[in-house]
Amino acid sequence: PVDEQLDCPGGGTATDTGMVVGTLDANLSGEASFEARQTYSSCRNASGVSIDGDPHTDAVGTVRFVNGELAGEQSLRVTGAVRYESSESSGRCEVDVAVSYTPGARGAASGTACGEPVDVGF
Repeated sequence: PVDEQLDCPGGGTATDTGMVVGTLDANLSGEASFEARQTYSSCRNASGVSIDGDPHTDAVGTVRFVNGELAGEQSLRVTGAVRYESSESSGRCEVDVAVSYTPGARGAASGTACGEPVDVGF
């Protein structure tokens, strides 16, 4: 099971709940699928933008392990919507983003967020 609540930098919380399901061998190598739901409650970043779920976002993907460590490129898709509010604007933001990343946290994201195209590397 996935069940964690994180404190946001400027206050509020983000909660992640779901399941990781798969089979690892005796060396802790194998593949697992995961599904997790993210909910937000007045989650504020350091610059004061507040996010609440509308109603939530979902992340679905597959993870691969070799000897108990993440291995190779991982991928997931995040969909859903949030409400945001800042001193300058507020609204609803729909998200549909595909993310791929390596264990070294290098990767890319593409899709749409808040009606705008997303195509970034990190």
